[in-house]
Amino acid sequence: MLKFAKDFNISDPLKWEERLKLIGFCMLVKMEIVKKIGGLDESFSPAHYEDDDYCFRILKEGYKLLLCKDTFVHHYGSKTVAILPNNGLDSVNGGRDIFLNKWGFNSPNGVAREVNIINVTKEPVDKKMNVLEVGCRCGETLLYFKNKFKNSKLYGIEKNVNEAAIAANFANISNIDLDKENLFFYKGLFDVIILANSLGQFRDPLKVIKKLKSYLTPTGIIITSNKNIMHSDVVSDLIKGKCSFSETLNNIRFFTLDELNKLYQESGLKVKEMVYSNKITNPEVVEKLCNITQPDLKWLYEAHTFYHTLYHEEGNE
Repeated sequence: MLKFAKDFNISDPLKWEERLKLIGFCMLVKMEIVKKIGGLDESFSPAHYEDDDYCFRILKEGYKLLLCKDTFVHHYGSKTVAILPNNGLDSVNGGRDIFLNKWGFNSPNGVAREVNIINVTKEPVDKKMNVLEVGCRCGETLLYFKNKFKNSKLYGIEKNVNEAAIAANFANISNIDLDKENLFFYKGLFDVIILANSLGQFRDPLKVIKKLKSYLTPTGIIITSNKNIMHSDVVSDLIKGKCSFSETLNNIRFFTLDELNKLYQESGLKVKEMVYSNKITNPEVVEKLCNITQPDLKWLYEAHTFYHTLYHEEGNE
């Protein structure tokens, strides 16, 4: 391990990534920051969310957080949590509630989704791009985008003023309601517009997409991600009188793949690519649903989230 660390720990700024938060097992913090904001908030004791809180306090002061992928640290792991009652679950729930009450939003935890959004973008990594995310929350997806495409200029729309204040540290953020208002940017500004699980929050999603389309460059793209209402977990819960989409509580509508395709076609946009992520928690339920309907729908019962890349129908493929 020591030999590996010696070979690995070679400083390389190209391997540094700006992040919204860092996990507190190993953090190097300037003393000037500690003197300015103080130490950890002990109301989070004995564990959980105190590092999230500290990161947001640092961001609030205008500093950046860097994940250094040129550095190897050996961490034995979870020695404090292991001795807590109920495997630390009470501490997790308590910390989450304290964070929510303090900041006015839940601590972001959507890494998998953000990575999927970024991976469907096939542009050269050195391309200069203007990127807008609708419903950007604290800007986690935007930061992931910037880490891959270093020459990107970031913009966001977020209604939650507390989350918008965090994202405003590194992006141009506005608080408009796209159902009622137009963007104040000039037309044809954006190379990429991201709608990550936010399309279902609008009363008129077709109107919103048409509005956003006018702000695309001629070769620009819109990237959307949407939870699949046909997923087996959702269907199974609905049969039992429950709803499982707790992560999209702000939505007023959900979509099947067919509904999404019709929506995009009516907007005048063309689907350049569609990929999806699977989530199979109960294969038996999937098989039963196939028996009730038809076997070739299996992939739709397993598809959890659809990722679409859209472009101007009159534009270049």
